[in-house]
Amino acid sequence: IEPIPDGAYEVEVEDVQLTEAASSGNPMLKWRLRIHSGGFENRLLWKNRAITGGSLKWVKQDLETCGLQLAELSALPAHLGDLVHQRLEVVKRTRGEFYDIYFQRRLPERVSDDDLPF
Repeated sequence: IEPIPDGAYEVEVEDVQLTEAASSGNPMLKWRLRIHSGGFENRLLWKNRAITGGSLKWVKQDLETCGLQLAELSALPAHLGDLVHQRLEVVKRTRGEFYDIYFQRRLPERVSDDDLPF
């Protein structure tokens, strides 16, 4: 399978899990993102972000990009479902053998024909 090249993509959050990083034991957010544009439709991108003192501002920024503003991060487990189905514009960047996903902005929800009143 051809690797997904670096660039901007429209994605939908398919799943978000709060887990534990195997190497450090730190809490970690695991995002599964389904691509909806750019010739790579239906392929997956993954974003894993350990939650540490140094990464906390980036974690909060990702959550806010998805429309989730929490007073306390301890409330996150109860709101993970709110993140699913969010549509985002992301940028994939590779450095060495690893890549990262950067959330750029939230996109409007798709309206299906079933949702139209006429």
